[in-house]
Amino acid sequence: MRIVVPYTRLRDETVEAVRAFSHSHPIHYVYVGDHDEQLFEIWQWIWDAQEDTVVVEHDIVIGPDTITGFEACPELWCAHSYRYSIFGDYAGTGCVRFRGELMEKTPDLWHRVGLHSGPHHPPRHWCSLDGYAQLELSAYGHRQCKHEPSVTHLDESNSHGCVATV
Repeated sequence: MRIVVPYTRLRDETVEAVRAFSHSHPIHYVYVGDHDEQLFEIWQWIWDAQEDTVVVEHDIVIGPDTITGFEACPELWCAHSYRYSIFGDYAGTGCVRFRGELMEKTPDLWHRVGLHSGPHHPPRHWCSLDGYAQLELSAYGHRQCKHEPSVTHLDESNSHGCVATV
């Protein structure tokens, strides 16, 4: 299993927690701030590898049991929730694990996700990828396994103002 940390502004607390609790799994820190579709490209890269992968976003602090809990869970799609903007406790791609088996079963997922757009974001925009991925995975008949406890989100606001914040 590998750990991927996509970032634009990598938080020290995130790095410290991932290093402390990675249990020797390879960690890939990947900068995604060059353009709005770069995170989409990273998700395609993750999916193409079809390898069990944990994603921890740059402002999430995982706990000591996060990675071991993901490892032990037989489900294909797992996430920890975190506080996020007007959504309250939200289980998106901030702290998520996908099994390679799910990637094999849904090889066109990110193509399908990339077709979606909304009133605030064009297709493949980083901000809405998690919601569209959840929508598409649900359409495939998959359900997310939610793990407890919640992880810490260091910036609960919506970073670019596309939705009202609390």
